[in-house]
Amino acid sequence: MGDNILKDMYIAFIHLGIYTGLETEKERLELLKIYNETLAKINPVIQTHNGFIDKYLTEGLMVLFHGSAYDVIKCMLEIKSIIQFENMDREISKLPKIDLAVGIHYGRLMLGTIGEEERMDSTVISDVVNVASRLHFYALKKRINIFISEAVKKNAVNQPLNEVKFEYNGLVRFRGKDEPVRIYEVKKL
Repeated sequence: MGDNILKDMYIAFIHLGIYTGLETEKERLELLKIYNETLAKINPVIQTHNGFIDKYLTEGLMVLFHGSAYDVIKCMLEIKSIIQFENMDREISKLPKIDLAVGIHYGRLMLGTIGEEERMDSTVISDVVNVASRLHFYALKKRINIFISEAVKKNAVNQPLNEVKFEYNGLVRFRGKDEPVRIYEVKKL
């Protein structure tokens, strides 16, 4: 307990929203099944791109990446493709679609172990987490699939991302932040 490491990393919040009823046991089991099937497809992609799931959230994931900006962006574009294919199948079956919204930021964070002897968990402590989370909620609000901060874009400049376009989306002042953040939508060409 208390072990920690300070490191520069990418953090992504991935929203996987499925808007369906939760009133019956059958509806809740169906939602759980959809999440687990989707996560089974997404997790290997994350691992391939030097990432790991840090937290399972109510409607998504918090993912850390120790690779490059190229790794993170390629990963998110692959996840976007997986969700698009899932949604085609869901549309044919007249099922609600999965909404994807991603926020990615880069910076210094502390990975550490918290808890007590009976129950421990790893966690991330950093303002980078807050910005990535706010970016993902902003993407959800704007109905954009992938938003990145300027810090991520700067690191992607020298990467082999010629099939990707970064569309400037303005300066946004997130709740609890004094300085606005330049954000970019990531699009596949």
